[in-house]
Amino acid sequence: MVITVDGCAASGKSSLARKLANKLGCEHLDAGMMFRAVALAVIEKLDRVEVEFKDAKVFLNGENVTERVRERDVTNFVSDIGGDPSFRDMVYSLQRDKASKGCVVASGRDTGSAVFPHADYKFFVDADLDVRAFRRYQDFQGNLTLEEVKKGIEERDEKDLHYGSLIKPEDAIEVDNSKDSVEDVVNKMLSYIKS
Repeated sequence: MVITVDGCAASGKSSLARKLANKLGCEHLDAGMMFRAVALAVIEKLDRVEVEFKDAKVFLNGENVTERVRERDVTNFVSDIGGDPSFRDMVYSLQRDKASKGCVVASGRDTGSAVFPHADYKFFVDADLDVRAFRRYQDFQGNLTLEEVKKGIEERDEKDLHYGSLIKPEDAIEVDNSKDSVEDVVNKMLSYIKS
């Protein structure tokens, strides 16, 4: 079974997908982290690329690279190479391979359209801009002001719209993640799957 959970930046899609995967006994595939891990493999000129996810961590060839893939050189490289069709195709192929081996809940911006257009269930998560900004602000733990975080999210939304990297599949179930708890939203998602 393949389930996709796409959405805007800071909408909570990864948290929801991780919890949903846990409840269903599936693997959570974080598309953004996979892009970063594969980019790191390219930077380090690795011969083998095996990406695994466990307990909200990403592993590249068995090594925990969760912090490393968030470093500036990897972030910049992903921005530069992320739009390259051959790079995207390579990452999409790895994602599809992982899904072919069992139950997967994939989270990202275009997993339900570009990667898994025939997914069993597709969700699209959104939340009010102020809610998204506050969540991201809490993640940064005071390194930026709330207004700076909000501006960054607005810029990311604009970039996603301009480059078409955020795609809401026509057959996706819309999920508002503005007010309810993660548990409540996941239970609503489960009700669609189990019905």
